[in-house]
Amino acid sequence: MVIGRFQIPLYGKFIVLSILLSILFNYLYLRREGINKRLIVLSILMVLCFCIIGAKILTLLVTDNNKLNLFNAGLSSYGGAIGIIVGSVIFAKLSNESRVIK
Repeated sequence: MVIGRFQIPLYGKFIVLSILLSILFNYLYLRREGINKRLIVLSILMVLCFCIIGAKILTLLVTDNNKLNLFNAGLSSYGGAIGIIVGSVIFAKLSNESRVIK
């Protein structure tokens, strides 16, 4: 699939699909648990940002390319996972509603 001058491979489509499904499932689960809608949206946005930043940072650290090429370097799934964990911990520390969800 080509969008503008960017070509999106099949695995990229599945990554986007998995992100959208995880956002949907997390939103529905947290709403059922009684968490405020504004807090849910804020947590999703924060964790998504940390995921992308972590994936990009790890990719730039492990590639042999010394240039800081942000748009062509790709993303690392391990960096994304680390970013999700860091974003979740930071959000839990910053949020006022830091109760344990069972």
